[in-house]
Amino acid sequence: MKEVFKYFTEESGLENSSRYLHWFSSSFDVSAFSGIDKFFACFLRYCSRLNILPKRKYLEAYIKIDAKEDIRRENIRIDSMSNYDYKETTQLEEAYTVLGQVALSTYDDYMTKEIEGDDFVVDMDAYLKDQSRDLVQDAMMKAYPALAEGQDSHVVADNLTRELNKISETYSRDKLNDLVYIHTDDSDKSRCICHTGIPAIDGDIGGIYSRKLYTLTGQPGSGKTRMALRHWVYPTLISAKSDVLFFELELSQSEVENILIAIHITQLYKGNIKIPDTLMNKVDGMSPEQEQIYEAAKFDLFKSGKYGKFIYTDELDAGTVEEKLRNEYISNNKLELICIDYMGIAEWKGSFRKEQYEIITEVYKCIRKFVKKSDTCALCINQYNDKGIEAAMNGKPIRSGHVQGGHVVQRDSDYDIAMTYTEEQKLAGVRMISSPKVRGASGFTDVMLQVDLSVSIFNQVNSGGTE
Repeated sequence: MKEVFKYFTEESGLENSSRYLHWFSSSFDVSAFSGIDKFFACFLRYCSRLNILPKRKYLEAYIKIDAKEDIRRENIRIDSMSNYDYKETTQLEEAYTVLGQVALSTYDDYMTKEIEGDDFVVDMDAYLKDQSRDLVQDAMMKAYPALAEGQDSHVVADNLTRELNKISETYSRDKLNDLVYIHTDDSDKSRCICHTGIPAIDGDIGGIYSRKLYTLTGQPGSGKTRMALRHWVYPTLISAKSDVLFFELELSQSEVENILIAIHITQLYKGNIKIPDTLMNKVDGMSPEQEQIYEAAKFDLFKSGKYGKFIYTDELDAGTVEEKLRNEYISNNKLELICIDYMGIAEWKGSFRKEQYEIITEVYKCIRKFVKKSDTCALCINQYNDKGIEAAMNGKPIRSGHVQGGHVVQRDSDYDIAMTYTEEQKLAGVRMISSPKVRGASGFTDVMLQVDLSVSIFNQVNSGGTE
């Protein structure tokens, strides 16, 4: 405990002392410790619960108030107390007195450690290794006498395996992964990153917020990808000037970037110049004048440094997505949005088979966990199943069973947007959007969008015209 204790105190001079304290207390159960370190684990839990740093005066208060009950409940002992019976009041009182005195002197000893120039992650890594090694040795030393005494070898082996698994889980280096997010705001409050530009959405939920998981579901050919790029990705890049990680499992990088460039041109020229991205994808598809405009817009959007960075990836493995997100978060300190296009074709490369809904569930679980920890947001694009497509084409209500992934989509989404069209609406260049599942908002139904998919325009139609 001495190796890391001072990182949790004000004397460490670290801004993140409180966050390190909360992380440590939530990562390691008191039962994982022994001796006086078990006492201090209880004290750190006490400080974390009260949201205070472990100063000496709080240790003194803890000894007076909660320590006796923790000593009894957690069976805290030092070597000289192995024969104490805590059911006996006098022996508990004696243990309480001795442990209190030892704790105060140990606190002073722990505070003598110099950590200037040290790194918490490095010291925690060494701490995990030391604790794990000592406990493994202890477990094996206990197993050998049991065999020598004639106990059943299978029972001894099973007990040893359980103990080693417990040690491995408790002191796994994977716990250090959460320290990546230690610098994020831990208030659990969402920030407005930017607005989508669609009045029905911005007027309801307020726009694009951190710590939120949005889902956009539509039929094949409805323009899901284009709407996501126009109203989530583009505003995050341009208005928020933040980075976007885009998982694209169907279109190539150049195709996706050309959609964004086509959007950028319509914005730069206020709609007076439109170059469909389909022309950009063809050799000699554009005129010399269009080519000039295209190159200028491409440079401005992706290379000028004026906006956020667009990070494209064409692989989404449900088994490694959490690691991928964490690595990108470390590499891009302005990462605000993760977009997946689309959930139904995420992969699972594990050794055993998973059904599609299980893969979708796994990705949703990882994404939701990530946005909460990292103070970012995510948009998951989804698609209707056959029943959902039929319902949408006939103008019928969309239910959770109509979506690939089923109820998990609505369960894990903070804001679910459904986009539909009938054959007549498709011919008229119209899409309908609604919000079948919302948290912290009123929701809306049957809002009409006039669309031009060639340049990814989605304009909300009001009673008096469009916006």
